Amino acid sequence: MAINHCSAFIVFVATDVYLAAMTTRIIPVDDFDLVIFGATGDLAQRKLLPALFHRDEQGQLPEGACIIGTSRRAMTTQEFRDFAAKAIDSHAQFMKATPEVIERFLSRLTYYAAEASKPDGWQALEQELSDRKDVVRVFYLAVGP
Repeated sequence: MAINHCSAFIVFVATDVYLAAMTTRIIPVDDFDLVIFGATGDLAQRKLLPALFHRDEQGQLPEGACIIGTSRRAMTTQEFRDFAAKAIDSHAQFMKATPEVIERFLSRLTYYAAEASKPDGWQALEQELSDRKDVVRVFYLAVGP
């Protein structure tokens, strides 16, 4: 089937009209804690951390949002921030963010090593969560079955 110039023009115009009708809306949300179990895994590295960074870059995270990573891997909060910075650099498309925006996102991150079958690390995570009682809490399980 041949496409003539007229029908191609109509497709382009329709696409442009559709895209023009789409607008970015920022819906304000309350401060929240997002706890990611499996925060050093492949899903977090390739998808979650870059996506959360993009939301912050676009101004869609409230100032009081905290992202708390936990997994079995022993590391400090600074090491987790370095891990996240590499994930953002490797997987975030069209990286146009200023160093200030990257630092703002990284400053939201905290990390606690904890393993489900051992008591180590859970008290520190519990203390972190109890320090911020008046926020929405979201728990994301980025772990294997």
